[in-house]
Formats: sequence, structure tokens, C-alpha cells
Amino acid sequence: MSPLKVINLALGHWRKLVGIPAAVTVVAVALWFLGGGPDFTATSVVQPELGTGGSMSNYAGIAAQFGVDVPTGESGESLSFYARLLKSREVLDSTVMTTFTHPDGDGGEERGNLIELLGVKGRDDQEMLTDARKWLDEQSNVDTDLDAGVITLITTAPDEQLAMSINRRMLDLLNSFNLERRQRQGSYQRRFLEERRSQAEDALNAAENALEQFMIRNRTANSPSLMVEQAQLQRRIELRQQLFVSLSQAYEDARVQEVRSIPVVTVLDPPEGSAEKRGSLLMLIILTGFAALLLTAAAIIVSEAIRRDRQFHPNEYMELRSRVNLRR
Repeated sequence: MSPLKVINLALGHWRKLVGIPAAVTVVAVALWFLGGGPDFTATSVVQPELGTGGSMSNYAGIAAQFGVDVPTGESGESLSFYARLLKSREVLDSTVMTTFTHPDGDGGEERGNLIELLGVKGRDDQEMLTDARKWLDEQSNVDTDLDAGVITLITTAPDEQLAMSINRRMLDLLNSFNLERRQRQGSYQRRFLEERRSQAEDALNAAENALEQFMIRNRTANSPSLMVEQAQLQRRIELRQQLFVSLSQAYEDARVQEVRSIPVVTVLDPPEGSAEKRGSLLMLIILTGFAALLLTAAAIIVSEAIRRDRQFHPNEYMELRSRVNLRR
């Protein structure tokens, strides 16, 4: 089709080219407002403390030389572990059931969990919790940067304050989970090491008593065989003393770990003050109107092409119609 034919075609169907995109845009804007208007996103960047072995692994290595297996409690958590934890059911459900403050649209505020604030409906509490969890899962995005060793959490909500509050709550739950987990590990290590330390102390005392009895029986140990036996007893004491010292140091570290309350997730960029409006009414109007205009123009061109083929190729058109009718 020549440019003049395209212009004539557009002028001949100008009502459709103007009316249809306008109607589609009005519907899109109405749905936009009925859905609560624009959403807001809140962003935070955190740096988790990853398992690196630490001093407990050093003590475990020393103890292993004496045939003692000491649990290090280091699971080698990766960024992917923390990212998966943020999207776990435990974190999502706890966030859903948290009480938030949300503007009610009349200048006031309303308090409630996400089920209440979002007006989630269901047959029972479990179904409502499941639907709210799915909504939160879709509205939260977790990205990992392996080079920088950080995690970015982006949450979306109908209100900027709610978006930031949800983001902060998920970070707090992540930190609480890790603190409780590491404290439980510290408690387990402390009980295990306490028992092993007591056994090592008994073994050390027994070795020292054996040397003492040897010295009492052999006050003048001048023979080579007695000197060798004395050296063996002394060496046994030194080895068991090293094991006892290593277990004692690991025991003290486990006691500290058990009551440790230092956050294991460092917040580099907090969610507070990060809320941004997602989407724009003007951009919605432009994109919707442009897309509707293109589809309308394409429909007009196809319709015109079919009309021309019907006029200049009637046999082919009748054959097509007959085949369509046969298929029906």
C-alpha cells in the first residue's frame, strides 16, 4: 500500500483510530484507580555474616589430632541460603501475621495484619493465610550480588509506609532466625564440649597420677628403661594437657556463642525512606493508548486487505469461505 492509500485509509477510519484507543485508555485508567492506584516499592541492602570456619574450626582441628570430634557449628551459609530464607514459608507467614499500620484513605490509620489490611477473603483462616502468603511472595523480590556479598530486598505494597514496614519486618525476622539458630548451635556445642572437657580433664589427672606414682616408686630412676618410661608418661601428660586446653578454649567460645546477641545481618541500606512510586498514570495512558492505536490500525489494515482480495480475487475468497464453513 502506497503512503497516499494509508493516509486515505486512516482518514476513512479516523473515528475508530481515535475512539477505540480512547475507550481502552479510559478503561485502563479506571481499573488502575479501582485497584488502589499506584503501588510503592521499598528497597534494602544487607550483608549477611557468612560461615567461614572461625576459631571453633581451629580448635576442632587440634582436637581431631587426638581422635576427638568437635562440632564446629559452621554450615558454610551462602548468600543463596539467606535469599532462600527470606522467601521461606516461616518468614512469609510471620510477616503476614505481623500487625502493621496502614492509611485508611480518609486521613486516618488502621492497624492489622496483612490479611486484614488487604481484605483477603477465604473459607477459613488457613486459606486466607495461604492467599496472603502468595501475595507477599509475589510482591517481594530478592536479588543476590555474589561479588559484593550483599542481598537486595525489594517489597511492593499499596502504601509507601506499608512497603517499608514489610521490608523491615522481613529483615528483622531474617536476623532473629539466624540469632536463634546460632544460639541453639552454641548451646549444643557447649553441652557437648562440657562433657568432652570433663573427660579430658579426668584423663589428664589420671596421667599426672600415673607419673606421680612412678616417681614415688622410682625416686632414683637411673636405668635407661626407667628413664624411657618416665619420658613416655611425661609425653602423655603433655598431649592430654594440649587436648584439655583446646577443649577448654572451644568450650568458652561455645558459651559466648550461646548468649551472643550481635546481629548476623548488617543492614547497609535500610528500607526506611526508600519508598518509590511504581508506575505512573501518565505512562499508563501513553502506553495503553499507543498499544490500542497500533492494534486498531493493524485490524483496519487487515480488514482492508481482505476487502481488496475479495474484490479482485473473488474465487479465492469463495474457496476460503467454503473451507471455513466445512470446518464448522
